Amino acid sequence: MDANFKTRSERSFRIIPRRRSRISKKVTIQKSMDELRYFWDVDVDFESPVNIILKTVRPINTPKLFWYNVKIKPHKTKITNNGYSVFVTSKWGRGMPYLSNGPFGERKFLFYNIHFHWSDSNNRGSEHRINGESFPFEMHVLWRNDVYKTASRAKKEIDGIVILAYLFEISISGLDNPGLDPIVDYLEIVRKAPASTYMEDPVSVSELMPQLEEDFFYYRGSIKDSQRAHQITWIVCRQLQQIGIKQLTTFRHLLKVNGFGIANNSRPTGEMPLGRTVFHVLPPPALTSRSTRMALFYSFYQGTPFMDYERDDRGIMDLKNFEEAYLAEVHRTLLPAIAMY
Repeated sequence: MDANFKTRSERSFRIIPRRRSRISKKVTIQKSMDELRYFWDVDVDFESPVNIILKTVRPINTPKLFWYNVKIKPHKTKITNNGYSVFVTSKWGRGMPYLSNGPFGERKFLFYNIHFHWSDSNNRGSEHRINGESFPFEMHVLWRNDVYKTASRAKKEIDGIVILAYLFEISISGLDNPGLDPIVDYLEIVRKAPASTYMEDPVSVSELMPQLEEDFFYYRGSIKDSQRAHQITWIVCRQLQQIGIKQLTTFRHLLKVNGFGIANNSRPTGEMPLGRTVFHVLPPPALTSRSTRMALFYSFYQGTPFMDYERDDRGIMDLKNFEEAYLAEVHRTLLPAIAMY
């Protein structure tokens, strides 16, 4: 991940991956891609965003997701308050950023825009929930299929739009997130909608968000507006990002056209119906056992990258000590869910 985006722990943990033959890995990837194609149409009519239940996610092995041209700075970047949210759009002469590979195969998805969701409470604001828990801030990055010439056309198609979602918690240290600063610096200018401004020195996509290649949640869903339902492919970052309380307060000070504050711009989160599938794309190899999947659960609530958990020379983690350390800090209401995960 990008160095600008720090999770709660700065510890460096290591996991010794399992070795797999090239043949078995190739066969596994092919089966996984076939499975994704099967669920492509099955799940798309379910509403989104959703409450992701960790114990029900399905691990799946695909090629890594590739990010192209994300370090190329745009010619223009526009920041707009339309009374609903803040939107960030950019223009490139050439070398437009795009996503490919991973669960998308050979399809290319071009960068479209960024927007944000928040509320006036530190306990809610995100559109996605994890095991029922909401977060104060969520960033959405939209990408459109390059087969369609415009975003308007892409929104009408079943494979037109991909949204990357990043969930944020408030920084315990109180420090601001450097990746959000290039946007927050202009929010006072666009405080009352409708208002727009341009960045004096546009930044690249790589400076605004971490580049996920693996270890993320993937599912299909739809978003309804007044005219129709738009079919969306979702990627949700597993690791929590951080936002400074001053940065979050600046978003909360934004005003609608009528002069009232944008107090809550999040859609209701849907529950996971039976048969709905959320995939965990390329989880760490060690997450195949129940004990290490429990550790993943702990790591999410502690903001600690599970891939970084330190092991001894034998590559063995003392799970008993691990559990005792975390159980002391995990809220008691989470324990039943942990036991089932």
